[in-house]
Amino acid sequence: MTGDQTPEQVADRWIHAQRALKAGDQVYAGHLSSMIRARSHDRRCGIRDPLESALFTLLIELVKERDREQEP
Repeated sequence: MTGDQTPEQVADRWIHAQRALKAGDQVYAGHLSSMIRARSHDRRCGIRDPLESALFTLLIELVKERDREQEP
């Protein structure tokens, strides 16, 4: 449960959780956390739940990254 936390705090928790992952997965966990932190100052569609906001931001960033990779 996230309570009154911010998306930045969710990203911080994920950074700490990455230590428990296999070495190869730690890089990806760090990348995901960085994506959330990069856009966490934006309030997406008035979403108040920090976890939902973090996930929404992350999904937007993943789609944008995919689209950049597909550009000619």
